[in-house]
Amino acid sequence: MERVLEYYHSKNREAEVSKIYLGGIGAHIQGLKELIESEFNGVEVVIVESLPGVKLHKKNMDMENKTSEYIACIGAA
Repeated sequence: MERVLEYYHSKNREAEVSKIYLGGIGAHIQGLKELIESEFNGVEVVIVESLPGVKLHKKNMDMENKTSEYIACIGAA
């Protein structure tokens, strides 16, 4: 993550990263949010619980609040 942010800053020197969004199943690893917040002082870490605007088939409505677990699949689609 540090290298990604370094690359971003090299291309966008005037921009500041103030928030990191975590999505997918790995976002719920215990202590991950706190670890990232401690590594990147001043950067807020937000766990994405659901993706507004993603519509599910009525057979899959039990997954409505878990859409962020499929963020990589949805992004690829």
